[in-house]
Amino acid sequence: MQDLKKKNRIFYYDGFTQFANTGDLLINKTLLDIISSKGMIVVNDAKMPVSYKNELLYDVSNVLLVSENLTNLSFSRMIIDSLLKNFIFKKTEIYILENPGHHISKLIKPGKSHYKDFFKKYVQSMLGCNILKIGVTLGPYSDSMSIFYSRISKLYHSILIRDFKTLELTNQFNFSNVSYIPDLAWAYNHDKFVRTPTVEIPKTKYIVISFRDAIEGTIRNSDYYNQIQNSIEQILKANLGYTIVFSFQVAYDREVCKDFVALFGAKYDVVFIDNCLSISDAMHLYSNSEMVISNRLHVLLLAIKSKTLPVAITNVSQHNKLVSMFYDENVNECVIDVESLDLTNQLDALYNQKDMILNKFDLIVKKNMQLIIRGINQIFKV
Repeated sequence: MQDLKKKNRIFYYDGFTQFANTGDLLINKTLLDIISSKGMIVVNDAKMPVSYKNELLYDVSNVLLVSENLTNLSFSRMIIDSLLKNFIFKKTEIYILENPGHHISKLIKPGKSHYKDFFKKYVQSMLGCNILKIGVTLGPYSDSMSIFYSRISKLYHSILIRDFKTLELTNQFNFSNVSYIPDLAWAYNHDKFVRTPTVEIPKTKYIVISFRDAIEGTIRNSDYYNQIQNSIEQILKANLGYTIVFSFQVAYDREVCKDFVALFGAKYDVVFIDNCLSISDAMHLYSNSEMVISNRLHVLLLAIKSKTLPVAITNVSQHNKLVSMFYDENVNECVIDVESLDLTNQLDALYNQKDMILNKFDLIVKKNMQLIIRGINQIFKV
């Protein structure tokens, strides 16, 4: 075990997230990769599935696993122990690295657990800990919850927001220590982490379709599902001659994929990839396709990183997290409302502008990678 007392900068990373979500894996891995150049990362791997942990930490340097801790201290105790030992001499910069992604609450007002968390963060900050929240979307929240999170934001060293809609919320409720960086997926280093793909792709030209059946959560929204189904049927009718590949990056989406395959498989040229795509498999599948159509943010971001045309189909007025990403980058043309009566014509128009749109995304990727690195470097005054 490495001696943490000799490290100039230590990051404590819990890592508890949606383990069956490749998008969450993507942004967490990207964050750890960038942060690993800044210091030692202590990873709480107690609840991590082995397959997720292996993919998350593959080729990421400067990592120490709690499971390898010879002192048998728990993760929380390791943090307190480090803070107490460092309180007087202050030889080490100590950080808590919270998960990136979407942080949402449907509660009307904060409860006991929220105030316990406030007290814990207060003690940690008083002991010199720097708490980081990097690459997040916040809300929507009730006004009471927004006020509570505004107060707790004062205890953070930095909160790096990934969309302008959230920035409106944080400005409205006077959050502290907030700045902007794009979604961490823009900075994913595929060349560094590429692994041999295991997914088989069609030998014919194909389009990838990957949908969830609700804008948020894991309970099917029947109205939204029916709208998505209608959109897919329009696509299938309009694209005879292309193979349609149904795939998923989130284990929960397997059921909706199966439903669509059962519904359309007998009538159209349909392929179903019945396993949750890894990052490398997703990029291999997407990079060889004509376009990727989805209502999942990180499906579309991986399509962009794969240099493939991304098309978002969703309820534009309600799906803020997804729609904001395209609107923030001024590529509104890649977003089609699920209720559109002109869907196939919009798809044709997009496909005819494919080269121009992909060139635009090349520039956006380069710009956003620079913004992400610069934003994170600012935390450490680099």
